[in-house]
Order: sequence, then C-alpha cells, then structure tokens
Amino acid sequence: MDLVSYALVTLDNTKTFLGISTHEKDELLKMLINMSTDFIETKCGRRFASTVYTDSKYNGTGNNELVLTQFPVISFTSLYRNTSCDNSDNWELIDSSDYWIDLSSGVISKTSIFSKGVQNYKVTYTGGYATIPYDLQYSCMTFVSDFLTKGKSSGIKSESLGDHSITFEDIYQTNNTIKDILNNYMNVSL
Repeated sequence: MDLVSYALVTLDNTKTFLGISTHEKDELLKMLINMSTDFIETKCGRRFASTVYTDSKYNGTGNNELVLTQFPVISFTSLYRNTSCDNSDNWELIDSSDYWIDLSSGVISKTSIFSKGVQNYKVTYTGGYATIPYDLQYSCMTFVSDFLTKGKSSGIKSESLGDHSITFEDIYQTNNTIKDILNNYMNVSL
C-alpha cells in the first residue's frame, strides 16, 4: 500500500514520532496514516495538501462574497460566470480588477454581487498548504499512535481495510488537544 498523495505526514516522520526503526509495521502504518488523513479531512471539511482545482463550480450567493472550499489559496488563475439562463455553457471571464481574494480564508470579494444561481461560477486555483502545518501533522501521528497503543482494545470501530477496523471518532472525542487543533481548521461557511 502506498500513502495517498495528500497524506498529512510521511512514513519516516511517523516512525520517528513513534520511535520505530524497523520496517515490519510499515504497511500498517501507511494504512493508518491514510485513514487518519481521511478522518481529519472529513472532520474539517477540506483538503490540506496543496492541490490544483480546475473549473470548480460554485453557487452564486446573491451577495458580494464567494467562499472557496479549499484554502488557503496558494495561487488563483481565473473566475468565470455562466451567463446562460438555460443551463448551457456560456462562461464569461470576470476581470480580475472586479474582485479580490483573501488568500488565507479563500474568500473572493467582488465590487458587485455574485448572482444567485446553481453552479453558475467556476474557479481555477491552487488551494491547501505547500507544507502541512505541524499541528496537523501532530494530530495525524497522534491518531496513528493512539490506535497502535489502544485501538484494538478500546472498541474502536467503523472504518475497515482488510482485517483492520477503526473509527477515529473515539480518539477525537477523548483527546482535547487534538479536538482543539482540528476545530481551528474546520471549514466554516459564511
């Protein structure tokens, strides 16, 4: 098994964190890193690793702000509006002088409103972190560590891969440090 491309931590860093110097648990560790990453991203409602989003569609809000689901924004390429009334593709580029972007929050603000509609805007940008913040890395490695030390005996359930079954919700609920860290990264809609 390989680590997913968006894994929050590397196998080597996790092994250092756990004090493991052999390779005998590498496959289990990679599985747990992948599962921990997916849990954290699902809990927070966003992807953390730098990823290019091409033509991601958004609903017009009827106000002057549009919130990107993936942030911080590393680079921004384009913003288009569908001018069609019959759901056909008639995309018009919005001039970059008509809007500005808060890169840290992923909020696009326009001088006029984003016309209400369903998927009537599309955006191309790179969102996420070029380097995963250390507290997120710590959280991911802590999930892996907690599973290794008490996972099978603590009634952890719900996600399965092969003969391993786990849910990280119990660890999240009982570890206030991890809960506080992840709460700081939750995707909150305006």
